[in-house]
Amino acid sequence: MHQVVLALAPQFLMSGDKYSPIPFNMPEPDGAARLLQDMQDWMFFCSDRDVVMEPLPSSPPTTVKQEPQSGTMIYCHVTSCYKMAQANGYCTAHGFGKVCKEPHCSNAAQSHGFCKGHGGGARCKFEQCTKSSQGGGFCRAHGGGKRCSVEGCTKGVQRNNKCATHGGCRRCTVPECTKSDRGGGLCDAHRKERQCKIYGCKRLGHDLGLCKPHGRRYLHDCVAQLDINREEPSDVNL
Repeated sequence: MHQVVLALAPQFLMSGDKYSPIPFNMPEPDGAARLLQDMQDWMFFCSDRDVVMEPLPSSPPTTVKQEPQSGTMIYCHVTSCYKMAQANGYCTAHGFGKVCKEPHCSNAAQSHGFCKGHGGGARCKFEQCTKSSQGGGFCRAHGGGKRCSVEGCTKGVQRNNKCATHGGCRRCTVPECTKSDRGGGLCDAHRKERQCKIYGCKRLGHDLGLCKPHGRRYLHDCVAQLDINREEPSDVNL
């Protein structure tokens, strides 16, 4: 079995350039469609050669270092990771998790295969309310979730048991920056350098430079295409 690091992957994965949103429902020719095709070609290449993709040495994957247990459990494809594999052959951490069944939705699936926005997960118990439960069986509007610890305040908790008004917000971790943390310990200005490579997405990028929802959708579509490729014989000799 061959092993390669992601540095050998197509250059767009390592670049800091922004691309248009991945056109999951758009035909070729299109710049973003070709980007997706490049990724699929790379996956075909790795699949045909039984290649194990490993992350760059500067950012090793988080693994559970324990001996595999006996039985019929299937473990994650990532070398030395012994977490239980999902349907795509990877654990939740390395495979981005399952994607929502709703067409073109990139969010993580909850119960019944759908994300919270499309009906997955626990629902609010309040009569005729279809919002997601935030704790205690109710959505925030109907009393679910934690409330600010300041006496008389009924706003939802942000951090440290307080709402944003009463000091529940956190500051950017960049030295001398006094702006509010907008997620990941960074303010809006300092998040831009680490944002998802998909144009218009403001989430922080992770593996392959993609945020978790876009990475989840990317891997989901690539694995689906690989399954189709295995079923249909190809005349291309790599």
